[in-house]
Amino acid sequence: MSAPSLRIARFSLSLALAASGLSAYTTGCACSCRSVASGETAAPRNVDVTRDQAIQRATDELRAQGRDPAIYDTTVHDRAHEWEVAFDHKPPRPPGGSLSIFVSKRNGSTRTMLGE
Repeated sequence: MSAPSLRIARFSLSLALAASGLSAYTTGCACSCRSVASGETAAPRNVDVTRDQAIQRATDELRAQGRDPAIYDTTVHDRAHEWEVAFDHKPPRPPGGSLSIFVSKRNGSTRTMLGE
């Protein structure tokens, strides 16, 4: 397949996914990431998600995963297009006891990256 044909095929696939509401917020990292479809409880489009809203959405997602926010220290990092809310397990820390939940500044969708 030639380069222009490949670009058209990718664009067509993107349009089909957007039209069906199946788009997901994902990254190309090699870590254990869980993506959340944008159709779930995402904030309305074209609304900037504030730092406090990002913390609340990340804490809600943490609870939805069955985790207790009280056993974590929380740190927030302002990234270009998303907020990173890092949850570090308070001592004694079990292996893999930390995780980060990324919240899109554009639509409030979340994705989780588990610690190792």
